[in-house]
Amino acid sequence: MGRKPTNSGGPDDRKLPEIFCSRPLNSADGNLPAAQYDSDLACGLRLTGETREYFSRRRVAFLKARMERRGSLVVRSILDFGCGTGETSLHLAEAFPGATVDATDAAASMVHEARRRFPGSIVRFEDAAWLARERRYFDVIYVANVLHHVPRQERVRLVAALSAMLTPAGALAVFENNPWNPGTRAVMARVPFDDGVEPLSPLELAHRLEHAGLRLLDRRTLFYFPRWLRWLRPLEPPLGWLPLGGQSYFLAQRQDVP
Repeated sequence: MGRKPTNSGGPDDRKLPEIFCSRPLNSADGNLPAAQYDSDLACGLRLTGETREYFSRRRVAFLKARMERRGSLVVRSILDFGCGTGETSLHLAEAFPGATVDATDAAASMVHEARRRFPGSIVRFEDAAWLARERRYFDVIYVANVLHHVPRQERVRLVAALSAMLTPAGALAVFENNPWNPGTRAVMARVPFDDGVEPLSPLELAHRLEHAGLRLLDRRTLFYFPRWLRWLRPLEPPLGWLPLGGQSYFLAQRQDVP
């Protein structure tokens, strides 16, 4: 799947198993049934008037557009880290048809459900232990709504471990719920598996990425208007520089890349 260069230039891979396998990222106990996951998420997103499918497809389309605008990264291998039940992984495969897509999640129930929903998929769904064992490297690592489930003291270590799995010119693409947006806070308050999590502001997210040894290539926010105000959505691109959208987006690269 992902390609392994002769020299990744990243942190020691031996640190990966502890970080990747220590705790599930999508639920408090890692055993959240997929049906309950779907139901809990739909309960929160109902405030926006949109579905999970809408947000997933828009994130992937947004990432592709921003990367094409840069035009410097050839995408041949993608990792969807924290893939949940797998829908976004397939959207990534559709958006980047020339790339292989691997997907992993620390919650075994999510990996099992992704395999059940998409049998014979071109996407390979594996648990996080596989990721540590295989030592694969990727042109793009996609991380959406994962870091707020990771304890604050472990976030930099996780990001550093992920950066070690990038190809020399690879990029980490991160989407996170923005607590500076009141609509996001309202949605998260209605999602049981988000109870007690600490969301990352755009400022904290930038700091964590840089502290992990990454250089920021791009940053925006998106998702300003709910469905009943969708006629205002053409205004979102020029508003993207403001740190007030429902989600933050960062594209980052290792600092040792010229």
